[in-house]
Amino acid sequence: MTILHNSKSANVFNFLAMNRVITQISRPVKTGDAKKVRYLFISNAAFLTFFSQLNENDVKYLTIGSLAIAYHGVIMLSDHLEIWVDSEKENIRKIEDIVNKKFTNNQNEMDITINSLGEQFFLRVYRRLNYFPAKKFNWCYVKCETSVASGISLPILSLDDLIVEKTASNDPADVEIVEALENMSW
Repeated sequence: MTILHNSKSANVFNFLAMNRVITQISRPVKTGDAKKVRYLFISNAAFLTFFSQLNENDVKYLTIGSLAIAYHGVIMLSDHLEIWVDSEKENIRKIEDIVNKKFTNNQNEMDITINSLGEQFFLRVYRRLNYFPAKKFNWCYVKCETSVASGISLPILSLDDLIVEKTASNDPADVEIVEALENMSW
């Protein structure tokens, strides 16, 4: 884990760059199933194109997980990106159209391999989180921060909500992340 104190929006690209460098050093191998990508190695352009598509289609979402953690200053290796989407029916239809995959009625999360500009990356889409139920999405959305990366706006789960969510996960790895996030001084 690396802590950077530069610009929160710059941390989005720091996160992507670090993952590309680590991927090149470790030479990860794709699994036999070409649809499963086990590492995050995408260009800034492919990343921005995908998120631009979400924005152009008015998908209501929040970036969460490692990207949100990086935005708030704690850069770490990841093999995927995560977003939380508003579970309103029309919004779910929009995200399903973009990723070409359907949520089942009781499905909380969906794992997808995204193709953007000929590059693949793994995306996990949530309808609810560990601590925040689907009906709290708008409550978190109005408190979100916005990263502007090369002109593309990314709504990011607020630091306070991210800490609450990571604390509620009961994952021992998240204890270290929470401590690092709580010690950030922007």
